[in-house]
Parts: sequence; C-alpha cells; structure tokens
Amino acid sequence: MRIVPDSNVLISAFFFKGVPKQFMEKAIRGRHRIFISNAILDELRSTMQKPYFRKRMISQNVQEEIIADYRRMATIIDPASIPSVCRDPKDNMVLACAVEAKADWLVTGDGDLQVLGWYGSVKIISPADALARIS
Repeated sequence: MRIVPDSNVLISAFFFKGVPKQFMEKAIRGRHRIFISNAILDELRSTMQKPYFRKRMISQNVQEEIIADYRRMATIIDPASIPSVCRDPKDNMVLACAVEAKADWLVTGDGDLQVLGWYGSVKIISPADALARIS
C-alpha cells in the first residue's frame, strides 16, 4: 500500500499518543510505503514553530531530528504540478503529493480534505479509518 500522511497526522503521531501514532507505527512496520513531499515537511516545520510546541521543549535541534526521522522513513516526492481544488493552498500540495506518489491513501485529520472522499484514484481517509483497514 502506498500512503501519504498529511502533516497533521505526522505531528499527532510524533507528539501525542492515540490513533495517528498507532496508524503510523503499523504502517511503518508493515509492508507499506510512506511518501511525503518537501512541502509537507515545510508545513510540519512551520507547525513546530508555533507557541504550543515551542513551550514543550521543541528546540531547533529536536525539530530537525524529527524532520530527519521522517525523511528516513519516507520517500520524498516533489510534485511537478499542483492542482487547485481546495480552499487552502496547503491542502492542494498534499493532494499533489498523493497523486504524484500514486498513493492508495491520503491519510489526514483535515476535514477540508476528508470531505473530498477521493481525488482521482487516491482515497482520502481519516487516521482512524486507515488504522482499522491497514493490514
């Protein structure tokens, strides 16, 4: 299975216990390929700069280690074109990554993406649904 996790899934998986963490652990241990783009990593980096995370020991070194960990576990995709489908341009970048990766699933907690259901051949799915379906 080819999977693109949105940055909100990556943040939740790293910093919190729960479904996104369980999903990512299971996906990584399984025979699934994880794909992310530099744009997703940039959004992850930007999120970690927010006061909520900066108050919780997230130094620049720790942030770079997190980014490096995700780079090691995933294949980096840089889409050639970005569709203009979503209200939020950042969501368009995630869709582009999923399409370029020929992903089976785009796993996201973002309701603006989830409401699409599908984009081309990519199923847009919540972390809970992905965890329930992953083998």
